[in-house]
Amino acid sequence: MSSMPENQLGYEKIAVLLRKFAFPSIISTLVSSLYNIVDQVFIGQGVGYLGNAATNVSYPFSTICLAIALLVGIGSASRFSLYLGRKKPEEAAKVAGNGIVLMVAAGLLYSAIGECLLEPLLWLFGATSDVFPYACQ
Repeated sequence: MSSMPENQLGYEKIAVLLRKFAFPSIISTLVSSLYNIVDQVFIGQGVGYLGNAATNVSYPFSTICLAIALLVGIGSASRFSLYLGRKKPEEAAKVAGNGIVLMVAAGLLYSAIGECLLEPLLWLFGATSDVFPYACQ
């Protein structure tokens, strides 16, 4: 029976680790940016400048949602890894389950708040009377 391989983060050179882990992250960021640019081009061609303005006004909704997801996801993953490192898989499983439940609960709460407070939040985020109907959609 072979033993579990040692964690490469403990012995591998930093340059190798950067190539292995940073490049996929950089590519992911570039793809996301390219998606946003192409999306804005299509919206500008199809709806016009008011559509572009509406997506910019509603963008904070996406950013806040992403921040909540990263808060719960990274926190849960870190704690999960710590428990696995301590050889406590039962506690790690509980952390993963709690993270998933918290993510679903936060998503539902965020959706409810967004639905109830959509109009005041859009005004707060800078919607004008021309952009407001597009941003509501």
